[in-house]
Amino acid sequence: MTDAVAATCARCHRLARYRGLRAGAIVPLCAPHFVRSPTTLRRAAATSLVVGTILTALNQGDLLLAGDATPAMWWKIPLTYLVPFLVTIWGALTRAR
Repeated sequence: MTDAVAATCARCHRLARYRGLRAGAIVPLCAPHFVRSPTTLRRAAATSLVVGTILTALNQGDLLLAGDATPAMWWKIPLTYLVPFLVTIWGALTRAR
């Protein structure tokens, strides 16, 4: 997309600043539609699953295996998966611009 011609989102016709895939073709998308696209969500979920599992095993693995889970650990583990998910989304947004 060039700056001379303002592209509109292929889904909602708002200003589009990102390029995404739709039916195998590269199309302009606004940020909300880019983030919610199946390709972006699938990639972020896969990254989160792999990286979150590794980080949980490294950081909390000994406590989980020993059965010494603390209440604080039960909110830290979901955050351990959320951070790589959000970082992958952010990376996709900055790359697709």
